[in-house]
Order: sequence, then structure tokens, then C-alpha cells
Amino acid sequence: MASIIMAIGLLMIVLATATTIVAAQSIRHCRESCGDLKVPYPFGMDKDCYLGENFPENKFPWQIGILKQVPSMAIGILIVLVVLATTTTVVAAQSAAHCRESCGDLKVPYPFGMDEGCYLGEKFFITCNESYHPHRAFLTTGNVEVTNISLDDGELSVSQFIGRDCYDQNGVQTNNWQPSLNLSLYTVSSTKNKFFAVGCDTEAFVQGYRGTEVFATGCISWCESISTFNESCSGVGCCQTSIPYRMKNITVSVNSYYNHTDIWKYNPCSCAFVVDEKKFNFSRTSFKDLRKVKELPVVINWAVEDESGKTCSDAEKSSDFACKNNTKCIDVKDGSGGYHCQCLTGYHGNPYHRDGCQDIDECKIFSNPCNPGKCHNLPGNWTCTCPKGSKIINGTGCSKKDAIDQSERVLILYIALANELEGLVNLDKHPWGKVDLCGEENEYLLGSTSNTYENSSGKSGFRSSGTAIVGHDSSLEVGFVTSEKRHITCTKVL
Repeated sequence: MASIIMAIGLLMIVLATATTIVAAQSIRHCRESCGDLKVPYPFGMDKDCYLGENFPENKFPWQIGILKQVPSMAIGILIVLVVLATTTTVVAAQSAAHCRESCGDLKVPYPFGMDEGCYLGEKFFITCNESYHPHRAFLTTGNVEVTNISLDDGELSVSQFIGRDCYDQNGVQTNNWQPSLNLSLYTVSSTKNKFFAVGCDTEAFVQGYRGTEVFATGCISWCESISTFNESCSGVGCCQTSIPYRMKNITVSVNSYYNHTDIWKYNPCSCAFVVDEKKFNFSRTSFKDLRKVKELPVVINWAVEDESGKTCSDAEKSSDFACKNNTKCIDVKDGSGGYHCQCLTGYHGNPYHRDGCQDIDECKIFSNPCNPGKCHNLPGNWTCTCPKGSKIINGTGCSKKDAIDQSERVLILYIALANELEGLVNLDKHPWGKVDLCGEENEYLLGSTSNTYENSSGKSGFRSSGTAIVGHDSSLEVGFVTSEKRHITCTKVL
């Protein structure tokens, strides 16, 4: 019985809603615009023409017409549902509005976030420490500072401490710092970073994990004076090596062979570090400069899901697929996760927002790509309307037509404009041999009057009006064209 009552109640609500819309929309006296502004229902300007609380006589639209016959209980339920829906919408909007988008100088785009409900999973949580001025952002709840977030590349720039090994003039070790970078949810980029060691009595290694396996690489730098090395990092005063693929939780170690005893005056410390290779250039001043530097930028990779996560083909079938409208899914193969998202070509924005990838209006951002024509923007592309005398190129550009469009001609000009050919050619005795006229004169150009003639002595030739000889690439057909009438006569060598 309860289910029957519920069904009846739902039916009445549907009927009430449908009748409200029909009743309001069917009233012909409802004005639909105000100046240039279109005013669609549920907005309105006349009695019984809009859905809301501020209207004439404090009447709801469902009080008109046939709806007066609907039982008051159904109407009450409908009012409650409308209020609840409105309240839910407002709460959802306020929830999105409270998400902070920056921390100090760092932009924090979704799927990263700093507030509850504003980020996609644990690895995307950013802690904004407001005790610093300016504020500083840190990865998850740790002490790894984030300095840049790239959505397109699936990368983060983070700060990592420099490893040091220092001695006094007696060869006593004063500092040996071996920093670690714990990245269980990310990987160190093997394509953007390099491992460097700087010093004249230096042995350095970087160790990391790939799953449960331990990997390490390193290099040795040696020199007896600053004058022995140049500006290149090639083993004298500085050495470098590539980072192993898919490294996580890295640790840098640096040591000395002879405690810097013979080089202490100009090189009391050795340094070792992983760094974005674009952010470090070795020079003769690096020994001194690195004494003032505590951290350097490192590029790490991130992706949606973890190592056991879904690839694009699997993720696209799931309800929690992270790539939204006008995007493409990119499988990540660097060990940092399953996939990341990019806007399609011709779109820009945040591919993780529902409508984050917006069309690029190429007609506005470029300096008229259709010049001398008119540009028309399309979703993800553009097209051109070309003026008379121009032709369209690949649909996205205009070009002036050549005086003779070779692609539309069978004959190709080989020799341009012979000034005087009158009486020069006797077709019967010409070295080409005996010639016959082609079956039809080819009139690709304007004009129809032939410029061939026969004089009183019976010799044939051409009128002296500026004649050019034309021919065909793959045959022995030869034509004659004059600039006066733009007429072609085709002959064939026998």
C-alpha cells in the first residue's frame, strides 16, 4: 500500500511540474525579450510568466489554470523538492568557490588542491604553509616544497637539498650531508634531470628504488687546481650522469678520497645533487657559488592512479575517468602512474575540469591567418573565405592565384616570349619535322583568333606579337601562345 501511495505521489509531482511548464510557456501574452536581452522561462516579465517568489499578487505559476485541481499535498511536496534542489545547488557552488587556487607565487590547478574536496586523491594534496612570507607550498604533508605544477606535461618542480662533504685545513670532516627525497607516489624524471658532482676530490652516488629493487649511479671528479678545468662538466672539477628510469625515494651521497687536504684553500667542500639540467650550468665560479645554495629544483613525474592503476583504455570505461570534455588521454610509462590528460589541439585550459578545455579562437589570437581573406573560427580549428583572385590553401589560408595556374593546365611554359618569329618558321622544313595541327586547339587562355599565317610565297609562320613556345612534360606535343590574344595552338611532331 505504501508503494502505491508513493507512486501516486510521484506521479502527481511529475504532472504538477509538467503542467507548470506547459501552462506558463503557453501563455501568449508573455514577453520574451527586453531590448537586446532574451528573457527565457523560468525568467519572465509578466504575470504568471516566470517561476519565482517576486511576482504580482504573490502567486506561484502552478496556481493558474488546470493546476488548481491538483491536490494541495502534491503541491506541497513539489515546493519542498524545489527548495531542496535550490539549496543543494547553492551548497555545491559554495563548495567549489572555497577552493584556493594559489599559494604564494604558485598556481595550484585541479586535480591538485589545498582544501577538503578540492583535490583528486592523496598525491594531489598541497599543504600551503602561511607562516612564510610569501606563503610556500609543500607536497602532501611532507617537507618537499613545490615550485611549479605542469598539467600538460604531468610534472612537478620541487626543491631538493644539496649533498655536501666538507673538511677543515687539517683534513677533519666538518660536514657530511646526504639528503633524501621520498617520492613513493611519484618518480624522478629521467629525461629532465641529471646527477652532478662538483669538487676536486669527489666521489658521489645517487641511489633509488624501482619497486623493491635498489638502483644506483654516480661519478668521480678530480683536479689539482682550478686552472686545470674549463667551463664544461666533463670529470675535471665536475662530473655528471643520467638518472635511471623510474627512480623513487632517492638518496644522494658524496665522499672524498684524501679529505681535500691538498686543495682545501680553494675547494674545502664537495657537492652532489640531482637537478633540472636546464637550471644548472657549471663554471669556474661554481665552487664558490654553491656554498650559498641549499636547494636546487628537481622535476618529478605525476599521473592519475598509481603503479597498479588504470591505463587510458581501462580508465575511459570507468565512471571516475579524470579526462573531461575536449581532451585526450595519455598513457604514462615513466612509472609514476596510469595516465594524464591533455586538451585537444585547438583547445586550451584545464583538462581535469568538466568544461576546462575551451576552444581557441585562432582568428583573434593570430594576425589574420586568412589574409587577404576572412577568418571563421571553428571548434578546435578555423577556416577561410578567400576573395576573388585568391585560392584557399588546406582550408586555413588564402593565396593569390598565379597568372597561369600550372595545376589547371595541361601545357607548361618552357620558353618565355620570343620577340620576333615572323617568317622564321617554315613548318614543312623545320628541324622538328613535318607537323600537323592537333585535333582541337587548346584554348586554356582567353581569345580564339589564331596567330598563324601564310605569306605570299607560301611560307607559314606566326604574327610578331610576342610569341612564347610551350610544351608538355611527357610528350612531343608543342604549342604556340601569343600574348596578344592569349591563344594556344597545339601541334604534334610526326
